Amino acid sequence: MRWLPAGFALALGVTAAGYALAADTTSTVPTKRPPDQEVGQALWVQSCAACHGTKGLGDGPLAAALGGVKTLKGAITADTLDGLVGVVRNGKDKMPAFSETIDAGDTRRVLEWIRDISDGKIQPKAPKAAPASGIKKPDVEGKKDVEAEAADEE
Repeated sequence: MRWLPAGFALALGVTAAGYALAADTTSTVPTKRPPDQEVGQALWVQSCAACHGTKGLGDGPLAAALGGVKTLKGAITADTLDGLVGVVRNGKDKMPAFSETIDAGDTRRVLEWIRDISDGKIQPKAPKAAPASGIKKPDVEGKKDVEAEAADEE
């Protein structure tokens, strides 16, 4: 009979934990991943456009400094996609490897997105603006708020 209170306490604890986990259904954290095109575009802009250009035409601002960058227009097909995932992840010639920063699935999303942009199948969308947080940015440049200073003098 000694085990009955301990067993009861354990069962009660497990039940309470289950209710606590189930009760958190009002979370405001998004549960869906952005569409593949949005992920592809964001990663392209962040990691690739400086050399390859916004539409993958080899006309990025750093292309000339690299001695030219080939256009991707027509280069990404169903037959070449897997090989190009490897090139992006492992690097080639002057192109650095991105395996530490972009996983294989996202690499495929980037390549599919730029394939469709460079071939004219889709048009790039304006990147989504970050939501306003209502938090004021700190004065990191040492500038004073002129309006607040004037109000203090009155």
